[in-house]
Amino acid sequence: MPKPRRPWIAVLLGVLTPGLGYLYAGYPRFAAIAYCVCYPSMLLLIAGWILIPSAPLNIVVGIILFGGIYISIIVHSAIVASRQPDTFEPQRYNRWYVYLGAYLVFGLLGGTVFASIVREHFEPFRIPSGSMDPTLLIGDFIYVIKWNDPARLATDGRIVVFTSIEDPGIKVIKRVLGIPGDTLAMVAGTLHRNGREMVEPYVQHENPTRSEDTVQRAKMRAWQVGHTVRVDTASYHPDVENWGPVVVAADSVMVLGDNRDNSYDSRYFGFVPITALKGDPRVIYFSVEKDTTAGAWRRLRRSRIGQRIQ
Repeated sequence: MPKPRRPWIAVLLGVLTPGLGYLYAGYPRFAAIAYCVCYPSMLLLIAGWILIPSAPLNIVVGIILFGGIYISIIVHSAIVASRQPDTFEPQRYNRWYVYLGAYLVFGLLGGTVFASIVREHFEPFRIPSGSMDPTLLIGDFIYVIKWNDPARLATDGRIVVFTSIEDPGIKVIKRVLGIPGDTLAMVAGTLHRNGREMVEPYVQHENPTRSEDTVQRAKMRAWQVGHTVRVDTASYHPDVENWGPVVVAADSVMVLGDNRDNSYDSRYFGFVPITALKGDPRVIYFSVEKDTTAGAWRRLRRSRIGQRIQ
């Protein structure tokens, strides 16, 4: 029995799963092409954010590339559906259970598989604390590129995401400021590496005269005393703004927060094994300011969207 194709149904099905509108319109080959094109085009979205250096052009281009492909598929499926004659004879694939099966296989299952593949290399990450201010703020949403070879992340000055050495279920973001063999010390809040004072334009000092309590100072001493180059270790009592010199252990890095006076980092928990490094952030793809008094998200920080992370 003839059943004319309705463009609005093609649109609805196309929204559910790319290509499903073509299947309804009687173009299974177009449906297959759409499935093959749409999911990989999602990579254009992320690639635009990461590879294009100019903000917010990187965000805009990525959205336009992916959105343009996705919308074009939906619109075109509606157009071809409208061109089918009223005498259109449904084929064996024009059955509700075929559409449902295609949605489950190519939409839900296919989307899940593709998303898992993407997550192997890219991971979204939300900044939960102010330890990396002003480089990364609470409410910044970033994309992290994950590497199979963590050794490439052990680079001076590189911001990295790593697995917490105290709680493996937590991922932490800090800046690498010491690689194996480096001698590090902090004097009155100023970092010295291999005997030279470092210039750190990214550092924020909220309270440069801050001193830790006795519990935290004992925690610092417990791990640092085994790595210090001081001869008289009995008199070594490190504090948050004054410690070292310590030598970074083999196959490890020392990480510090940019908000130097308000960061729980290697000064407290020690060196981070290079094997714990997972990836490095590249771009802020979204950012909102939090109203700390009301505990609610309130204002979009437009100027931060698309910023490259350095």
